[in-house]
Amino acid sequence: MASERDRLQPLLDLIVAAAARALADAKVKIRTQIALDVRKIDDAGNRLRRLLTEAPEEGVTAAGRHEVNNALNHLLGYGELLLDEPDAAPITDSLRAIVDAARRVHALLHEPDPGSPEVAAPPPPASAEVAAGG
Repeated sequence: MASERDRLQPLLDLIVAAAARALADAKVKIRTQIALDVRKIDDAGNRLRRLLTEAPEEGVTAAGRHEVNNALNHLLGYGELLLDEPDAAPITDSLRAIVDAARRVHALLHEPDPGSPEVAAPPPPASAEVAAGG
């Protein structure tokens, strides 16, 4: 988890910083309902960072993975919805940064382990074994 944590930390920091920036801008430039949704994004970003930085060295438990996925889904769902909202134009750059970073976190967390069976090289076809004298 340490190397995974090292890869995730800059993305988590980016999410939290962009969410804080969006929240500050939303309080003064955007209607209340959008500001409430940005607050949910901010909460999800902080929750995600806490879950992943406090995870045990051997990795996140099954229950922890569920919580991580919930936080990621909040970031992606609310972020993408607000990107489609014309009234959220003042925070579009922050929202894009959040959604892009959340997608990268999702990809890093869900990429197969290089040593796992689904990534291992497939066995040679039977015809290759026969031709090789096997």
